[in-house]
Amino acid sequence: MKATFTEPKHMNRNDHPHPYGIMIGRSDLGTDTQSCLYCAAYGTGNFIVQDFGPDAFQLNGRLGEANAAVHRAAGHDQPVTQEIAFSVNGDKIECAINSSATSSRDCKRSARSKPAWQRWCQSIGNLRRLVLPSTVQ
Repeated sequence: MKATFTEPKHMNRNDHPHPYGIMIGRSDLGTDTQSCLYCAAYGTGNFIVQDFGPDAFQLNGRLGEANAAVHRAAGHDQPVTQEIAFSVNGDKIECAINSSATSSRDCKRSARSKPAWQRWCQSIGNLRRLVLPSTVQ
């Protein structure tokens, strides 16, 4: 699954950058056990992959990390566009920005170390079976 985001005026009314992206593996939304995995890009050239939930974690730090694949706005009030995609192939989950893999994890291996991974890996399995069988593998 993928989406293209255009920020016509980077940081137009903000004094700091905000990320934008897509989420997968949602479960129990609206409850105290909700969880989802989010991949997002900043117009500064950084990206972040994180889980929202009771055992929340960031795969690449609280503010993300720089990656050459992530487009940078030329400056304040300048446009920037990002294509963000998640793919699920077997037990591997990958976030790609502008057609370049920025982060990937083996679901089974990672689930052993983080309970949050178990939650959304299970949700990914449900998504694969029930919602998008022709596009999510």
